[in-house]
Amino acid sequence: MINYLYEKYRQKGDITDPKVRKNIGVKASSLGLILNLVLAIIKIIIGFFISSIAVLADGINNVFDTASSIVAIIGFTMAAKPADKDHPYGHGRIEYVSAMMISFLIVIIGISFLRTSYKRILAPKDLTYHPVALLLLIISIGVKYWFSRFNHYIGEKIQSKTLLANAYDSMGDVITTIVVLIPLITSRYTKIPIDGYIGLLVSLMIIKNGLTLMKESLSPLIGEAPPEDLLEDIKKTVLSYPHISCIHDIIYENRGGERALMTMNVEMPRDLTLGEAHISIDRAEREVLEKHRVLLVIHPDPMGKKSILEKKVKEKIKQALNSFVNIKSFYDFWIDEKSNNAYLDIEVQCKNPIDVDSFKKTVLDELEQVADYQWHLKVILVFS
Repeated sequence: MINYLYEKYRQKGDITDPKVRKNIGVKASSLGLILNLVLAIIKIIIGFFISSIAVLADGINNVFDTASSIVAIIGFTMAAKPADKDHPYGHGRIEYVSAMMISFLIVIIGISFLRTSYKRILAPKDLTYHPVALLLLIISIGVKYWFSRFNHYIGEKIQSKTLLANAYDSMGDVITTIVVLIPLITSRYTKIPIDGYIGLLVSLMIIKNGLTLMKESLSPLIGEAPPEDLLEDIKKTVLSYPHISCIHDIIYENRGGERALMTMNVEMPRDLTLGEAHISIDRAEREVLEKHRVLLVIHPDPMGKKSILEKKVKEKIKQALNSFVNIKSFYDFWIDEKSNNAYLDIEVQCKNPIDVDSFKKTVLDELEQVADYQWHLKVILVFS
């Protein structure tokens, strides 16, 4: 059923096409709008009928899910707008903003019902048990579970943070409604205000889900590292081309929409002609764009044959770096004998902080023992 709807929405179009992606996202969000609106009406009616603050909170949560679907529709529509003079990279990040708005709404409703649930504990009311209400809530659990899988499937297909956020929220709604059933069943056997306590629990779950979604939506706006599997696949693709070796200085930026941006430096033989280097680089960039929808820009670093001095220095550097557990690699090493300078880039993993000045001094002391050069050491901090 889910795959059928996806194919129907896609209409045999290429999902890398912004218009096709917009069509899928808008239709999926429209379906969510209808389902959430129906569930909200049912739960609110049930909540008032049986005097349950927990059920009412669950219903209002679905009202905000409806609002979230409207925000998502607007987000997909705006994100599909083509690049213009003021926005040369397109409008893809609007989708992240819409996901942020969805998460903000979730937190607001959670806080609101946290207060209401606390008041219900202080002034409890008897619940009215009704089997029809119980049945409708159970059905709503099944609907929300299916909708969570639906959003996750399509969100993965079109790489949509908004739909994946809605999938996460829908699964949270499943758990919430299951919890809401507890006071509805136990109210026949106890006078303890379980409804209020469950309302508190539901409210906290709603707030937690909202904050989690907010963090996930904010991360790409701030700028995050590429997925490890994507990075390794791109490296493998680039290194498969002639003359390209030793990839480093990778910069990645996901601007939303259909393409991310990436730049990297690669080492290539110094004696290549500009035309030969361009052929390999251009083909690698094109393949990465076609396979991963990543706009890659490659900068070549010319590397010549190592002299005896350079080989000796390289071994000495390796010995100096062994005492630093955070060292990932070093590259762009070469000696310019005309200017009596030597150059070296060192890549550092910063899970554990290091004293950069102390690190430089240790390495430079080792280098000065090898040759009397004016050494230049550049340290690149890489967070991983």
